[in-house]
Amino acid sequence: MSSRLNYVRYMQSAHFVPLKADNQFRAIEGVIEFFISEKLGAPDTWVSYVDAGIVEAIQRGGANALGLSTATGGNPGTEKWASFLIKRKSGGLTDRDDNDPAWSESEQTATEYGKLKAETASGVSAATKAQLRWYQFTQVFRAIMRNRSKVILFIRTTFVLTKPALALAAGAFINWLTDIKSDLPTRLGCELAYTLSELDVPIGANLINDAKLLGALLPKLYRIYKDSK
Repeated sequence: MSSRLNYVRYMQSAHFVPLKADNQFRAIEGVIEFFISEKLGAPDTWVSYVDAGIVEAIQRGGANALGLSTATGGNPGTEKWASFLIKRKSGGLTDRDDNDPAWSESEQTATEYGKLKAETASGVSAATKAQLRWYQFTQVFRAIMRNRSKVILFIRTTFVLTKPALALAAGAFINWLTDIKSDLPTRLGCELAYTLSELDVPIGANLINDAKLLGALLPKLYRIYKDSK
């Protein structure tokens, strides 16, 4: 995992500057930092395969966007990331309302591919409950990126009486949580999710519409946000 972390950093600093994406994968760094701290991601494990699908898509998408290759490796995330990076290169996706959904859709596609490979390849150890909780957190993270305004409104209306500080800080909190240019929110969020029983819900559930789940999860993430300041 350390080599993958270094590689993601290398791609951004050495190759992605012309794509205006030298800071667009810090959130991925945070996830890998979490894996390292928990000693996850050994070869032939579920975590390793899922993460490999993510990193491969970024690498191949970057190569496509730079005109260095047209290969996708069979990873559907490649084309998503290539499209994202080409738009960044041409001066697009400068607003978070545009950038965040495009980023989350690209990462979602690559993650699902990695998960599929992990579950169909022979000799791969199965995911533990804790690792599935991590996966569910990444699902929530991406869903929030695609539904930022909806989640902020949910926080303001749900917690205005019970947790007024959270309701008041909703915009700043969600902006921090989904800041892909920082490794801290994803690393801390993954650490929390790894032991959070609220995330023991069926894979594929529509988490963004689960008011009970969000009502339990968001205050816990907010405490992390406050402690990080």
